[in-house]
Amino acid sequence: MKRFVAIALVMLMAFFASLYAGQITERAAKPYDVYQLRKELVYTANHVALGAAGVGSATTYLTVTNTPVVVANNTHVTLTATDTIEFSAGHIALDDAEMCYFGLCADSSGAYTTIQGPIVTNSAYLKVPMPETGKTLIGLVKVVCDDPGVFTPNTTSVAAPASATITISDVYTLPVSLDLSPR
Repeated sequence: MKRFVAIALVMLMAFFASLYAGQITERAAKPYDVYQLRKELVYTANHVALGAAGVGSATTYLTVTNTPVVVANNTHVTLTATDTIEFSAGHIALDDAEMCYFGLCADSSGAYTTIQGPIVTNSAYLKVPMPETGKTLIGLVKVVCDDPGVFTPNTTSVAAPASATITISDVYTLPVSLDLSPR
């Protein structure tokens, strides 16, 4: 009887140890997956907006009405409110029924830039553009052109476009505390 209880106890301990380690299935986390997750967590912690920027529009410009604090490239920066943020050079105009996201970013010096996501014709394929290293995404501008219609950055009105639907959103997170303990 003692032998049976000892074997059952060892089997239970092995079962619970495998659950705790996350290796109960063949799809358990690979070392590279854990490395990638840690890398993304570190990037996110070093590039985050801690408050809403109040992104808006005025004629062909984007505006920031608040003064949020962002972490850009591991540097805390308080952004300045402005009403004349132009789209960065090199963006492609959208034509009939095309759509994409434009991202408004800030860097560690407090300068604003925009990035453009891929242009698609089906909203299921819309992707948020990834900012370059050292830049923090603080706002999104979703542009959906009418059919027929056209949207040209820095030319078409963002505030009241004639042939496009524009949705502007703030991108920010609240600080969280991660309590990680080694296994």
